[in-house]
Amino acid sequence: MLADPDFWFNHMHEDDRPGIFRRLPQLFVTGEHTQEYRFLDSAGDYRWIEDRQRMILDDQGMAFEIVGSMSDITRQKQDAEHMARARDQALDLARAKSEFLANMSHEIRTPMNGVLGMLNLLQTTTLDEEQADYVNTAYNSGDVLLTVLNDILDSAKIDSGKLEIESIEYSLRHCSRMWLTCLRAWPRRKA
Repeated sequence: MLADPDFWFNHMHEDDRPGIFRRLPQLFVTGEHTQEYRFLDSAGDYRWIEDRQRMILDDQGMAFEIVGSMSDITRQKQDAEHMARARDQALDLARAKSEFLANMSHEIRTPMNGVLGMLNLLQTTTLDEEQADYVNTAYNSGDVLLTVLNDILDSAKIDSGKLEIESIEYSLRHCSRMWLTCLRAWPRRKA
């Protein structure tokens, strides 16, 4: 660098030059400066470096020398890019999973509502005790399955940031009274 005044300029990546020179005046304001950019190595490959510079002041506080160091951070940059790609891929997979779950739950919920509707109608017909028990079991099982489907849909909405929270006003005093009434009516076991 001392033998060739253009060495630094000629070895920095041309796409990084505008940013390097835009940030360089910080050295003269704060006395220290650090930046990252690509630099041509002796093999003809660009490597990421961290360039640290510091001004040395004389006894009167005037700058008389700039010292610095360059560290090869190519590996850290590659690792960071790899992690960013992996994060983006994981987010894409999570979005695809959420879309699949939302579509699947909608597709199953529609016929399930039809089944529950038919079972509900069947409950209103004349059935013997055994038939009524079978129909009630089928209806309750379908209702549980519908709850599971709704939970899956809510999970997909949470993942995609589309879950809407419902705000309902209620009276805490009224709820407390109802709760106390239920507790008083609860059968007590004798010791």
